[in-house]
Amino acid sequence: MADVDDFLVDEDAGDCGWPRPQAAAPMPILLTMRQAGQVMGLSERTIWGLVNDGELPAVRFGRAVRIAYDDLKALAERRKVRGGEK
Repeated sequence: MADVDDFLVDEDAGDCGWPRPQAAAPMPILLTMRQAGQVMGLSERTIWGLVNDGELPAVRFGRAVRIAYDDLKALAERRKVRGGEK
């Protein structure tokens, strides 16, 4: 299975300072809190806060808690700000 590092960009790569995406691989369906934070550019603590506040659904398997990649995309869509909005 692919690792979340396969989906992150190399901050030091790129010609004009823009990060260059690494090779595309299928995104895992469920991510750890740390992986979800990396994908969203947020801290693991912020991801936990979003789950605890009910803004981000989580899946629990015993003691393991995972975040669905599609739920991260849905959160980003809900949080979009359009011109002039706060």
